[in-house]
Amino acid sequence: MPGFIARFDTPERLVAAIGRVRDEGYTKLDAFTPFPLPEVTKRLGGGTWTIGWIAAVFALIGGGLTYATLYWVAAVDYPLNVGGRPLNSWAAFMPVVLVATALWSGLATLVGMLYLCGLPRWHHPLFDIGQFDRASYDRFFLLIEGDDPIFSPDETRRLLASLGPEHIDEVGR
Repeated sequence: MPGFIARFDTPERLVAAIGRVRDEGYTKLDAFTPFPLPEVTKRLGGGTWTIGWIAAVFALIGGGLTYATLYWVAAVDYPLNVGGRPLNSWAAFMPVVLVATALWSGLATLVGMLYLCGLPRWHHPLFDIGQFDRASYDRFFLLIEGDDPIFSPDETRRLLASLGPEHIDEVGR
């Protein structure tokens, strides 16, 4: 994945750079910052709604399967009449269903988040960039990926240079 990464010293410069790069038509972008910047997430088109849907769907699946299993065992496969109580004792099933729903939702959220983030990834070309570790402390990075439809090495480097970064590095070559 060839591309270019630019290092900025302030979040305002990064946000302005993302806006300008988006205006030029680039779509394969990513930003790395030491703290959350909602404006960056908004401009890059990110969000967390996918994880919520994954959690909700698997919570319903897990709860439904657990209830169905309990019903099958108690009312169909091995019906046992204890004290004249109904075989489908949904109130007695609820604690187990609630726990299973939480477990299915939590596990699906973990697996879904790892999948959507592309993890586990043992090595990324960005790790070879000098001073990329400063993204965790005090610098802001903008990555334009080489598989962007309008990526051109010369034009992309020229555009990034016009945005006033501290430094521009080539990634993945």
